[in-house]
Amino acid sequence: MLSNYRRYIAVLLALTLAVATNVSAQNNSSDDELTDQFGLQYWNKLKPEAIQTESGLQYKILIEGKGPKPRKKDSVLVHYRGLLLNGIEFDSSYNSDEPIKLKVRKVIEGWTEGIQLMPVGSVYVFLIPPELAYGGRKVPSIPPNSTLIFSIELFGIK
Repeated sequence: MLSNYRRYIAVLLALTLAVATNVSAQNNSSDDELTDQFGLQYWNKLKPEAIQTESGLQYKILIEGKGPKPRKKDSVLVHYRGLLLNGIEFDSSYNSDEPIKLKVRKVIEGWTEGIQLMPVGSVYVFLIPPELAYGGRKVPSIPPNSTLIFSIELFGIK
């Protein structure tokens, strides 16, 4: 039970910090727009220990699991929350009581890369640049060329 409580607190803390910092920055900007460059600057200041992959994906390990890591051909059982840089939540599996099953190769490129870094039992926060997300495509609730923040809990591999 304590383990689930620690996970919940870690995810909640990460998302609260992301939202608070982004909203504060947005209120201080002269044109009320956050560019992708600002998002990267914000992320680097907030999480100096964040790791960046060669592709540009950035991540912060909140809880390091001890299980196996999924591969591209696998399906995973996860809970996740997605935020825009302005702090608006555009998607969340937490709206249901059950984690969601996803195929690793059927999600955005940033997820495909990132989820393969996570041992089962982990909680990571990812900063996914537009080229690893939806790029210039129009997606409901996500403006074109958006940098995305995801908190992901990996429960299992199917």
